Amino acid sequence: MHVHPVARAWAEALLEIARERNSMDEIGSVLLELADWVEQHDDIRVFLETPALEAEVKTRVLERSLRGAVDDVVLDFICLLVDKERIGALRSIAEAYRMLADEAANRQRVFASTATPMSPDQRQRLVGLLDERLQSECILEATERPELLGGLVLSVGDTIYDGSVRAQLQRFRNELMRSSGYED
Repeated sequence: MHVHPVARAWAEALLEIARERNSMDEIGSVLLELADWVEQHDDIRVFLETPALEAEVKTRVLERSLRGAVDDVVLDFICLLVDKERIGALRSIAEAYRMLADEAANRQRVFASTATPMSPDQRQRLVGLLDERLQSECILEATERPELLGGLVLSVGDTIYDGSVRAQLQRFRNELMRSSGYED
């Protein structure tokens, strides 16, 4: 995953504070929730990103609205982003933070796509296998994609393992075309 250098720098700064407080995962969760919240509410996003309003006004509203509801470190961080006119990068910073926190905790996110939902037993077996093979804790994020027809597509970092029925049929089709002289 490519991370913008500015987002990475902000995420590293927050991660350092989170490490000191032994709250890396908690702060990361709150940061992602706030990024989702801002994205889902256009009125809030516009309010926070509008250059016509002074940063002091925005931070006062954030303080009144969120103090006590979210971790103080995250609130102070969000207010700093507003003050430095970087709040528009909140999503990128939250994702960079998650990536850095995962690295620090020796975790890997694995994205799995299947045609139908995996059973809890299938998920557990897949995570166990991935933990063993990748020698790190794997966090499985699964989605259903009926167009795969069956099988599994795994994405680990920049590598994609496509074991879907659709991909197998496509490979079979290509091999038939190649062997019969009808290449595309």
